[in-house]
Amino acid sequence: MLSTTACLAQTPVDPALPREKPREFLDTLSDTALVADRDAIYRRNGQRREVDLGPGLSAALDVVPPSFLDNPRGTPGQAGGDGRTIVLTSRQPSYGFDLGYERPPTGRTTRIGGHVRLGPGHEIYLWQRDRALEVADLPDTPETGLRRRDRELAWRWRAADAGTAGWLASSELGLHDARLTPEPDSRLAPAAAGAMAFWRGRLEPVDGQGPSLVARAGWPVHQAETALPEHAARALELGADWRWTTPDGWLPAGSRTSWRVAPRLGLAGDEEALTLPAAYQQRLGLEVPDGSGRGAVWGQLRRHSLADPDDALAVLGWRRSWTPAPRWGLDTQLEQSVPVAGSTPVRATQLGLRLSTSRFPQGSFSTALNVVNASTTDSAFHETRLTRRLADDWLGALRVTAERSQPHGSTGLGTTEFKGAGSLGWREPHQRALHLLTRLTWAGREVDPAAEDLASGKTDRRAGIWLGHASYLVDAHHSTMLRLSRRLERDERRIDPASGATPLRRTDIWLARWTWEQARTGDRRWSLSGHVAGRDDALEGRALGWGAEVGYRLSSRATLAIGVNPRGWSDNEITVEERPRRGVSLRLRFAIEGALARWLDAGREDALDQPADQLADQPGNQPGR
Repeated sequence: MLSTTACLAQTPVDPALPREKPREFLDTLSDTALVADRDAIYRRNGQRREVDLGPGLSAALDVVPPSFLDNPRGTPGQAGGDGRTIVLTSRQPSYGFDLGYERPPTGRTTRIGGHVRLGPGHEIYLWQRDRALEVADLPDTPETGLRRRDRELAWRWRAADAGTAGWLASSELGLHDARLTPEPDSRLAPAAAGAMAFWRGRLEPVDGQGPSLVARAGWPVHQAETALPEHAARALELGADWRWTTPDGWLPAGSRTSWRVAPRLGLAGDEEALTLPAAYQQRLGLEVPDGSGRGAVWGQLRRHSLADPDDALAVLGWRRSWTPAPRWGLDTQLEQSVPVAGSTPVRATQLGLRLSTSRFPQGSFSTALNVVNASTTDSAFHETRLTRRLADDWLGALRVTAERSQPHGSTGLGTTEFKGAGSLGWREPHQRALHLLTRLTWAGREVDPAAEDLASGKTDRRAGIWLGHASYLVDAHHSTMLRLSRRLERDERRIDPASGATPLRRTDIWLARWTWEQARTGDRRWSLSGHVAGRDDALEGRALGWGAEVGYRLSSRATLAIGVNPRGWSDNEITVEERPRRGVSLRLRFAIEGALARWLDAGREDALDQPADQLADQPGNQPGR
């Protein structure tokens, strides 16, 4: 049963977002060919992405900032450690299903579920959730890897006007199976497994205004041996929610409160209660709009953790979206966890800022800062992204990230990591057949000297990577591409045994590709390509590779390609989106010429009537004439 208070901080202020068509969604991802951006798939112009995949089928993607409310102990996360989520949903008249994937900074979660409707208000549902976490904040416990699998099969019943007009009742009855495997075993997270029969119920007003009552009870059916008696006990949880859809005294419309008490957590405890047995058994939360229409403040009080019955923790937060100027957006979030009693709670303060604007096709800009100050660890994260159309046929892109982490108050024991990439692209203006791009990437890791002494060795790293790309549309069906790249790297973890020094390592690669397409527009979508590539590394020597790909064009900028490389090599940092490694590969291929065309064609008078691939077909415009 999801706790309302655990979701307060993640409720969108304005959930109404336009849904993108699949081709529009894929076209925007072509910008990653200019400068790598792992968040482009999840957000657009600072908002989560929703894609309409067909009748009753949709996908939602988002980057979720960390919140203390997401963790049952209120422990802080790493600055910049956003969670990335993908949810595929189908809703049909007689059935439905959900596929979900979440990648938090310290693990991953996958969920698959479906339901079949048996009639009005009745359905059978089944779901399975797998979670893998890395937990390093358990007291007196080393870093622990946790894996938990939950399955649930149940019958759900809903009915309006259940005895009293204006009320909606829902009930679930089923079987929940859970299994927890820690590596290594620890005092606060021992292995446990078993099954529990459960009942869940909820009674709430149809119009959403007023109180709602919730309850959950569970009885062990099969219980493996476990070190925690709470896991073998019956489960019981009670709660109440109250929503205000209209103003009521000092509470504005949109306010809500939630209360939960779980005297017995049982094996199928509320969310993370089994995975992190230091979860709190009592929670009281309140969220109130801040009066701006685009923000809210919230608070939560937790008491009685399984680690220490005297524990008490308060969480306070405020978020707001601003419009400092036309077409500019500023998102802010401030959150703090405050220990009230006990030895387990962690004090932490988190500040998040994000400023962005989009003026496509002239340019886009965003910058973000996230700072966490905690009684255990301090960290900071900064990111800047810029794409700018410099002239009719020139485009520039820049992305810079920096991250710092250190034990609380220990300024000389931290680690700083940074990475930046800048690219400049040009397209020949007349035939629009020749595309050139140069990109410079720099990356590094700095470990403070005192931290290096503790680690018994130096671990600093510096790397600079240059990439040169040229592609040419030979005619309506054929194109060629040549790519050169060089990396200069100095990594203190690699020491020359003869001299004891850290040598400068040089790596060169080249890759040539030929591609044949049925057509670049329309319904003829198949393509065939072949490549030859080479790598010359100062430490690993020379390597040669070749292979072929069969592609299917999903949109004007994206191709789904499956490739086979009889020979190859792997070096993802320098090859970026290319896949010259040996074996079979499956990828979405975004051509640099497609990314340039998305920005350079937009707003031009000849962009619709004379696209690049059609200009090459017209008499007098073919290359060489």
